[in-house]
Amino acid sequence: MKKNIFVIAMLMFFQSLAMAQMPVANEKSNAITYYANEFADIINRVQLEKDTAYMVSTVKVADACVTMMNKNQILGKVGETIFKELTKNSSKYPNLLDGGKVKKSCRKYEEMNDNQRALVWVLVMTTMAHFESSCSDKAKAKGPNGMAYGYFQLHKGKENLYVKGKGSCVKNASGNAALASKCALGMLEKQMERSSGVLFDNKSYWEVLRPIGPAQKSQHIAKALAKSSLCNPAVM
Repeated sequence: MKKNIFVIAMLMFFQSLAMAQMPVANEKSNAITYYANEFADIINRVQLEKDTAYMVSTVKVADACVTMMNKNQILGKVGETIFKELTKNSSKYPNLLDGGKVKKSCRKYEEMNDNQRALVWVLVMTTMAHFESSCSDKAKAKGPNGMAYGYFQLHKGKENLYVKGKGSCVKNASGNAALASKCALGMLEKQMERSSGVLFDNKSYWEVLRPIGPAQKSQHIAKALAKSSLCNPAVM
């Protein structure tokens, strides 16, 4: 009985933390770790509800790869870069931080502070990278415009052509976690601007964000957000 009360109390603590300011470094770190663990578990369970083998470009992704996401993929260099970029250079990403249609899946987004909004995008984009790269930062596939490479399957050697004039993408960024993440952020910001806030857009560069694409992963990301206590604490 005491153990159950303790578990419930801990869950209530983390839920209240989601809507609170996080000025202390340890508190912020603990919260991020908690949500990373939770979201990885949710996205894995969502994957298991469906046939988890799918095609990304010409690369088939095995069931084991798709269902093995863990907190370290969220807390690693990609997630770290995304979080830092969105919080330190927030003026570059007004459409992302506004949230747009993401608020349909993340009902608490409107009430979040900048750190919490950045964390939502860390969860979304590390999941994108997980699906796109087939669990490997060296993943490559032949695309329509050359070789797609790395975490976000960017066209190697042509990355600087993606977001013209904004400096988000530099040549050969695809193989570097930090540079690829900044490039993907710039591309996603441009998409959100063009689509009036639509993340799951059929014209998205990324297959996993296209609702009618063969991968059908956009609905899984949306469902995982809706099930997370960061976005919807009531579900816990």
